[in-house]
Amino acid sequence: MYRRSISFRVICLCLAVVHLTTQTAPAAVVPFDIDRGIVVLDVVINNNVTGRFGLDTGADRLYVDRSFAIEHDLLRDEAPTRGVVVSVDGKSKSQVITLRSLKIGDDPTMPNVSVTLLDMDSLGGGRKPQTPDGLLGYDFLHNFYVTVDYPAGKIELRSDAPHYLDGRAYHTVPFTLLGHLIMVDVRLPNGLVRKMALDYCSSHTLISTTLAAELGLPQTRGAKTSLGEINIGDAFSARNVVAEVAVLGMYGRGTPQSEIAGILGGNVLKLLAVTIDYHKRCLYVPYR
Repeated sequence: MYRRSISFRVICLCLAVVHLTTQTAPAAVVPFDIDRGIVVLDVVINNNVTGRFGLDTGADRLYVDRSFAIEHDLLRDEAPTRGVVVSVDGKSKSQVITLRSLKIGDDPTMPNVSVTLLDMDSLGGGRKPQTPDGLLGYDFLHNFYVTVDYPAGKIELRSDAPHYLDGRAYHTVPFTLLGHLIMVDVRLPNGLVRKMALDYCSSHTLISTTLAAELGLPQTRGAKTSLGEINIGDAFSARNVVAEVAVLGMYGRGTPQSEIAGILGGNVLKLLAVTIDYHKRCLYVPYR
């Protein structure tokens, strides 16, 4: 569905903050599809338009593809250009519009939702991949406990904590926010511990050229390699993780690449059920 190992790592420059009026039910449980490790779910706009949106912990806000908006008459008045959105592979001018409503699963309808319009194809480098109709990023997701359960094929958005947190049958993994990116400590071969981002809209795991050099691996951009065994605290371990070497300086609003050693994508995340608690900055991983 999406080109290469990454989708639309959206880094915003000079954009207005998105404001959401949220009205949350105790839980909205939504099935999702997986295409090359990328999480995509249905979103209903203005009560009658269904879009396929990527759940994107690597994006900072809520985005809608401009072609999709025009096709479904979402852009009623010509909105002024507000800035430029830059990805690893391209860039797009942006506009901010207000949707009359947005609804996910059984969650109550959220009225008057501001979104940023952009050209998804342009962010993909003009290669015309089959793009999603939009992206659900940080400014939307941080209002919820977000559970992404790959084995069960479902997403749960809750205004209260998931029931399994009432017990003790889960691991807790603290994270930090680098801008909007969820950064966790990953233990790598040779005893290295480095910060990597969780990205549910990246199909593969990426490592920086700097980390590749530290691990004695090929440093050519686009090279595929194996990381051997990786560990995220006591919550998770995986062997023979395939990763692609990438230049990651465009992630995190121009943050120096040294602060982002890699991106954990779908080939790792598909093994997990994870709840993201943005308020306490913790991941909860049920015991397996």
